[in-house]
Amino acid sequence: MDNLAEIKLAIANDNPILAYGKLEEQYIKEPTFEINRMLSKVALNLNKYDVAEELVNAMIDDYLREETDILFLIKVYCENMNYLELNLILRHMTLTKEMHKKIKVQIDYSMQQHTMEIKKNIKQFKYLGIGDMIEQNLALKAGKHIPMADFIKLGSQHLIDEDVHPLVRATILEIFTQLGQQEVNFKWLDNKTYTCDLQIQKEKHLATETSIKKEITQKLAKNIQNEKILLEYVSIFSKIIFPYFSKVIPQTDVFVNGLINRLNGEKDDYISQNYWIKTIDELLLTLNY
Repeated sequence: MDNLAEIKLAIANDNPILAYGKLEEQYIKEPTFEINRMLSKVALNLNKYDVAEELVNAMIDDYLREETDILFLIKVYCENMNYLELNLILRHMTLTKEMHKKIKVQIDYSMQQHTMEIKKNIKQFKYLGIGDMIEQNLALKAGKHIPMADFIKLGSQHLIDEDVHPLVRATILEIFTQLGQQEVNFKWLDNKTYTCDLQIQKEKHLATETSIKKEITQKLAKNIQNEKILLEYVSIFSKIIFPYFSKVIPQTDVFVNGLINRLNGEKDDYISQNYWIKTIDELLLTLNY
């Protein structure tokens, strides 16, 4: 009897612990969708919700091809109460009305089953601005496990709350953008409140970021290590100043040259005297970046 046959027998005989161990071994040797699906189902039966979600994420495109696999994916996210990520996945899918109904039934059932945990998470997310950076990130994590209506309602308040750390506000703003939210009010790095259409600004911001990364790649074509460091910095920098990249950096070529000079240990007046770069560097120090 081969290993896969033993696994199927263990599952048939309702021995999930044995099946799980054998499936883990088999998945290392043969990381196919069939084994992934079997392992994630057994993991879910053993209440290993994080493991099941990690496995589904690893082959998410495969899970989105068939209705039965989509419904299983929904079940995994619902068991983990990961309603935020689930909504981000669903908004990029074309679903029939019947499929929408089936998904809604699963989500509604999950929320009924997890009423107490959801209330606890809502309370933690509601008072996000009270804690320090670590506590705010934990509150934000709790906010990802509440219904979308509550996340948007409370998140909208956090976006204009000066007690919410700028990096946390930036993350919430990024999530709002991914969720397709459009006109929002938010307190930016200068501590002023702005109103903008996120989807329009997203395209402008992305174009500037892409242009800067292209310049870095061209100028550091033979230095992969330095290119990697600067691209990572620009990604974080871009997230923090969203959606006003062009407002902060009007001359992309001067910005790129300044970053390269700084990386090489050379003095650069543009970089050293740029208020926004100094401000963001101070924020990044709070992350030990």
